[in-house]
Amino acid sequence: MPKLVTRGPKYSRHKASGQAIVKVGGRVHYLGPHGSPESKTRFQEVVSKWQAEQATAGNVPAILPGTVTEATTTIVELIAD
Repeated sequence: MPKLVTRGPKYSRHKASGQAIVKVGGRVHYLGPHGSPESKTRFQEVVSKWQAEQATAGNVPAILPGTVTEATTTIVELIAD
């Protein structure tokens, strides 16, 4: 079952390699040695890019307001049939 709450990506440590990682969009991004300033900078870049993509995707509604016409069948009509 899908999560109902969307949480942001998390800065994590890959145990086997000691690398910092972040999981975004089902992909794992290796950021460099865990705890290093470079990895934290890279983390901010990846998260910023992800947030920009989420904001862009969220601004496009599936059905634009005002596009539903009178010819649309309602649920009540479907049940009545």
